[in-house]
Amino acid sequence: MTASHKLQTETPYNALGRSSLLSLIAIVDVLLTQSATPIDRLNHFLGTLKGCQTNLSVTIEGYGKATGTFSYRRPDDVRIRLAGNGFDEEFLQCPRARILFEHDTKEYSWYGPSDKLEGAPPDSNAYSTYGYPSLLTYSNLGKVAPKSSWTVTSGEEIAGQATDLLSLGKSGDKVPVKIWIDKSGRPVRMRTDTNSPDGPLVVTMEFTNLQAVAPAESTFEAKLPEGYLPSRNPMLALPSAPGDMVRLGLWRPWPEGQPTDMDQLSKSKPLLVAVTSADMGQALLDFAPLADAAKAAGATFVQLWVGAKPADEKRPWPVYWDEDGQAEKALGLTVTPWFYGIRSSKVESAWMGWDPAEGAVVTQSLLAPLFKKG
Repeated sequence: MTASHKLQTETPYNALGRSSLLSLIAIVDVLLTQSATPIDRLNHFLGTLKGCQTNLSVTIEGYGKATGTFSYRRPDDVRIRLAGNGFDEEFLQCPRARILFEHDTKEYSWYGPSDKLEGAPPDSNAYSTYGYPSLLTYSNLGKVAPKSSWTVTSGEEIAGQATDLLSLGKSGDKVPVKIWIDKSGRPVRMRTDTNSPDGPLVVTMEFTNLQAVAPAESTFEAKLPEGYLPSRNPMLALPSAPGDMVRLGLWRPWPEGQPTDMDQLSKSKPLLVAVTSADMGQALLDFAPLADAAKAAGATFVQLWVGAKPADEKRPWPVYWDEDGQAEKALGLTVTPWFYGIRSSKVESAWMGWDPAEGAVVTQSLLAPLFKKG
């Protein structure tokens, strides 16, 4: 009887052993999640999402819809593939490179090396640049905007599920970000409304079969598919940096004129080069203060246009079009605008980006090394 009584007293305790306690914790977790605000539920979901994979559809107003998949297992293990409207592209982030594959044309562009993804795929012409679901890589909504910035309302039914709608901003304002979540806090749709050099850019992403996956324990290396060729201007090296020797070669003036030997020109006088492209927007092309400062200091200011044919308007300084991509390849360019101070074919200074408000700082950083002795 004693043994039987002891067994009976232990049985209820064993019934609330490890498995039952875990079940109880899970129940409490569900109840807390259901009673929390929609923002808290989303933050709870994102906080547990150390890695994820999802089916993805991306609609860009004026361009159409693409569908594919997204996978994030660590900052240097990211994969996104989208197809539609006559294209099929895949973006990979691995420890030594960021690579954009264009499967429809069997070409690739290599950006890197890079040890982490910063924001989005780097090709402004790629669908995945705008369809990159960065929300799924954040630990909480505060990475997008403070909690107090969001307005919560009832959302529409999506795929048979009731949703809550989180809008960045107050009612009546232009809403740059909208996020629809289900009752568990899982995001099912996200819409962004921003401005681009070509006008308003409205992107809607929908997530189906969104699942958490374990973070990768080891990294992977991307392999180039057999038969794929690099794009016209492959990104196979880091951008030129101060101290590098570059061979600029002959540049052809735009819209007409005889080629100029830029290496020889940089020997006769320090050269300040502004590298631009058609996708920058007109607001970023006003370098007059920088050009004036270069002239006053005794340097030659020129504009190198890469990619598509330059805009037609005239500039008060020499403009060259890198039609064959040789200058872009020599400088190892990855983005525009990019500025180089070059003396006797040696890079003395470099600066990425252009903000008129920081013009004085940029000018000083670019010009001072060009006239430094030694």
